[in-house]
Amino acid sequence: SGGSSNGGPQELSQQVLDYTPAIEKYTEQYGIPNFVPVVQAIMMAESGGQGTDPMQSSECPYNTRFPNTPGAITNPDYSIQVGIQYFAACLSEAGCTDPNDVSLLALSLQGYNFGNGYISWAIENFGGYTEASAYLFSQQQAEAHGWGSYGDPEYFQHVFRYIKYTSALPGTGKFLWPVPSCSNITSGYGPRWEQTHKGIDIADANVNGKPIVAAADGTVTASVQMGWGGGYGLHVDIDHGDGYMTRYAHASRVIVNQGDHVVKGQVIAYVGSTGDSTGPHCHFEIRLDGEPLDPTTFFELP
Repeated sequence: SGGSSNGGPQELSQQVLDYTPAIEKYTEQYGIPNFVPVVQAIMMAESGGQGTDPMQSSECPYNTRFPNTPGAITNPDYSIQVGIQYFAACLSEAGCTDPNDVSLLALSLQGYNFGNGYISWAIENFGGYTEASAYLFSQQQAEAHGWGSYGDPEYFQHVFRYIKYTSALPGTGKFLWPVPSCSNITSGYGPRWEQTHKGIDIADANVNGKPIVAAADGTVTASVQMGWGGGYGLHVDIDHGDGYMTRYAHASRVIVNQGDHVVKGQVIAYVGSTGDSTGPHCHFEIRLDGEPLDPTTFFELP
């Protein structure tokens, strides 16, 4: 199957919640007060709030009080300060100012884990974060250092499972735009090639491998992780209730499973060109009671 599922955001530990005042203090100090839920998720992924270095920030360049070796920080407050200072620098380098901007947030988080110039390298070589870029950088760094592995190429997903958004994500009303890094429509809804195009195709030169997110909360009713998929290739269908469903097709990889509950903005797949496809894009459909609707009517597009 190949899909790693988390079934929606997972709970934060009590230890992480207890550190929230310190997180709020330092996110304010370093100019990223709107990223508190993201920092909570980083701490959860790093340590669950356990130990004396809950942000695992000993190796960060801003740690000047303790050795730069794993777990060397013995002061949790200092660990949080250093980790947030470093994460703020990653956000700045990636140009991420909004925690709802999934693509730039992914770039920032993967950069927090990797260091060593990943962010600028990914922008130069891949136009930003892609899953493939994370695996390639990890492989290259491991080889360069003579190590068996380097960092966590799925760090973004491992943090993202803990992020809870208290405010509605962007997108008018019910649905969120499914490919945060790309607003370009290459083929619209309606008549095409003597038949009806039941959705829209979203693509640009850098779209391959970019995250696809759930347009709204719902339950995964189809998760096709291999094969032709009836022409749709690897794809995800989500039932949102009230007769609404969405489909995200031609993915390179699907990371949710049938039966999962997903939330608006959760990464469910990555853009690809599987099935009946002439190039990398996300085919996106919105249906009501089984009938396809024009997705563009749900969005204020640039």
